[in-house]
Amino acid sequence: ALAATVAVFATELTRELGAAARALARYVDDLEAELAAADEGAVLLRSQLVDAERDAEARTSVADAEATRAREARELAAAAEAERRRAEA
Repeated sequence: ALAATVAVFATELTRELGAAARALARYVDDLEAELAAADEGAVLLRSQLVDAERDAEARTSVADAEATRAREARELAAAAEAERRRAEA
């Protein structure tokens, strides 16, 4: 009788442990899937950040070149105006 009770208890405990192990395995699988999705999202965001940085660098370069051309044009206009005034004097 005692052996039968112990066997029933051990069998039931084994079933419960098996169910708990399966539930834990599903939870771990879910966590791994979430981690993989987060990794993919992080990679995508990093790629977008790199693209945005490159775009900003390109725009800055264009703006610098335009500012240089504008400054040179102002200097040429000022020199031409000074030359015109000298010629009128």
